[in-house]
Amino acid sequence: MKKEIPHSQKVLNLWGIILIIWAFYRLKLKMPEWFDEFVAKPIIFILPVYYFIKKIEKRSFLPSLNWSFKTVKKDFLISIFIGLVIFLTITLANYFRTKEVVFLKYKISYLSIFYIIFVSLITAISEQILSTGFVLKRLYEETKNFYQVAFF
Repeated sequence: MKKEIPHSQKVLNLWGIILIIWAFYRLKLKMPEWFDEFVAKPIIFILPVYYFIKKIEKRSFLPSLNWSFKTVKKDFLISIFIGLVIFLTITLANYFRTKEVVFLKYKISYLSIFYIIFVSLITAISEQILSTGFVLKRLYEETKNFYQVAFF
């Protein structure tokens, strides 16, 4: 007799398969960073999630990820704050170690700063769709226990 696979197990299986595919991709293919972040990662991370939501769950994509302008804006502001705290921590640690502010030694163009910010945002969107929007949301729907899901 065939046992029915729980929905959360299907979600975790998909997550594991995506991470294995991404690991093999990064191990075997040496593509430019822009290709990895703008083409490969969305294809490997988002397309299977999109397929799973549309075909298996029969739900619409963005609403099932709990994405709205209000939540994205709040999460974006929180991430900027956390990023600034980490940046200041690293800067202070380097200062105490070397007695100088290291990041000011190098000339950085506005174009490279824009590139870094843009790549970071695209990467964050791909990874958050997979992890928070898809996996953690489904686990929370099943357990209704935020702490259990957060420390999973």
